[in-house]
Amino acid sequence: MDKTYPHKHRLTRPNFIIKKLLSFIFPPRCVRCGLLGVFLCDDCRPQLSKSGETAENGVIAAFDYHDSAVRKTIHHLKYHNIRELAEPLAAEMYEVFLTVADDELIFNRGAGKIFVIPVPLHKKRRRERGFNQAEELAKYFCAPDPQNFQLRTDLVFKIKNTKPQAQQKKRAERLQNLRGAFAASAKKKIIGQTVVIVDDVSTTGATIGEIKKLLLKNGARQVWAVVAAHG
Repeated sequence: MDKTYPHKHRLTRPNFIIKKLLSFIFPPRCVRCGLLGVFLCDDCRPQLSKSGETAENGVIAAFDYHDSAVRKTIHHLKYHNIRELAEPLAAEMYEVFLTVADDELIFNRGAGKIFVIPVPLHKKRRRERGFNQAEELAKYFCAPDPQNFQLRTDLVFKIKNTKPQAQQKKRAERLQNLRGAFAASAKKKIIGQTVVIVDDVSTTGATIGEIKKLLLKNGARQVWAVVAAHG
């Protein structure tokens, strides 16, 4: 029987108290307009710049990373552990993905659930950060249609602790940095499946491209990719 591992992050009581105390001392503010009480207010949420096109290597992007508010939103999710920001980002990712892929998805509905795989972090990086922002996005991406989209974190792993891609300025360096960085498990579970790779940001598409090659090599039927932003 197939199993999924959603990695529910439960705060211990001391950490919960600390988080509550910090939120009282430093209440949340909208990342775009500064409104107190929320990290992204209802007025600013639709103002984030949409991507409007697919990124390099066929990656579908929801937002434009050149928008400072988009960058700030993703930065707060990724580096400040503001997981509440994953939901509005993922909601737009889901909508733009269906717009691009709808016909093929309808055709695929009889083939079982579509696997949604977040770009994995190396175990050392995950311990340092405490969570995987791509996994948070993938969780909310699946939420509107759990009958057809299934979060899978047990099929692709990062086995090489690479340097951050942002530090690699040239495409050739990015590709070399990622060579052999990922591995697939449970090949039998991948064969014949339609897969959606989820990540926060794509620039050259090197990371997603490496995972896509791995999945296709292990028998995936087709592989899509959707990110919060491209830039």
